[in-house]
Amino acid sequence: MRYGDYHGIGRHAASEWPVGKIETRAGKFINEAGRDGRFVLYMNDIPYETPPEHVHAVVSLANE
Repeated sequence: MRYGDYHGIGRHAASEWPVGKIETRAGKFINEAGRDGRFVLYMNDIPYETPPEHVHAVVSLANE
């Protein structure tokens, strides 16, 4: 059995980085590890004040 890879966008990145930097980080994770269907990209401990477009940027990349 082969286990998958796990990569995340943390609290600081989710709430404070510009959308472009978040997309670059998430895209890098997806391109490096996420092409075989054994990959989990997660956003953990997202602060309440995180702009919704930051979350939507990651979700959009994951759905591509």
